[in-house]
Amino acid sequence: MAFGCASPPDVTTGSVAGGYRLSSSEMGWHCGGLENALNARLATVVSLSQQAKAKAEGTAPTVSEVLNRLFGQSAENDPLQSQIKAERAAADAYNASLAAKGCPRVDIDGKLAASGVGRAV
Repeated sequence: MAFGCASPPDVTTGSVAGGYRLSSSEMGWHCGGLENALNARLATVVSLSQQAKAKAEGTAPTVSEVLNRLFGQSAENDPLQSQIKAERAAADAYNASLAAKGCPRVDIDGKLAASGVGRAV
């Protein structure tokens, strides 16, 4: 997986593995617009990842969260994790679109690692 994107987009639908489908307006964006949108999604991934880390390290505010932690249930059902996955899928789709248009790709994993998040999703 080079530069954080698993597969090129389907040029007719803008869809990539991971589930994000570019809108028709997004598919019309050129290099600068795609890169700006990708960077905005990465900023959101960083913010959400920091929130998830703080939540995991903090005290559990609800009985449900206490029970989940006590019995070792995964954070996969956590709304923050779902949002992180969705933002990452969008960033991957933008990156694939960059490549399909002949634009330089963004090293998503490198940017996330540099921000202290590491590989998110």
